[in-house]
Amino acid sequence: MEEIGIGGDMNGHVGCDRTGYDRVHGGYGFGLRNDAGRKVLDFATAYELAIVNTYFRKRGEHYVTYKSGRNMSQIDYFMVRRESVTTQHRLMVMETWCIKKRSTKREKVNKEARIRWWKLCDENEEVFTQKMRKIGLVNVKGSIKCCE
Repeated sequence: MEEIGIGGDMNGHVGCDRTGYDRVHGGYGFGLRNDAGRKVLDFATAYELAIVNTYFRKRGEHYVTYKSGRNMSQIDYFMVRRESVTTQHRLMVMETWCIKKRSTKREKVNKEARIRWWKLCDENEEVFTQKMRKIGLVNVKGSIKCCE
């Protein structure tokens, strides 16, 4: 038989009461059930999945998967096929980290524009000189020598 595991933020509170959902709820949890939690339990029932988070007794704060100020809830669940879960199993915790791979391309750093002096030969020299005189940035005297 194929193993299936579904986990994530289900945004529903399945609560700690397993009434009506004995086949998918282990009897442990946090808070009260809401409508979204019933939908999570109905989904688990329809696909013969067990909500693993509810099968293990833990300290109260260890059931909490979302906390903001004084608000706490259990909304993240992990489900597997019911046949895979027995009460002899122990809770296993796994921490994972994602490491962002560095880009092999070098990012361009803002640099000052590079002046290409060799392009000022011949007619370009005269055009450049006229532009500089016109805007008054430089008092250009003499000629620009080209490197050839």
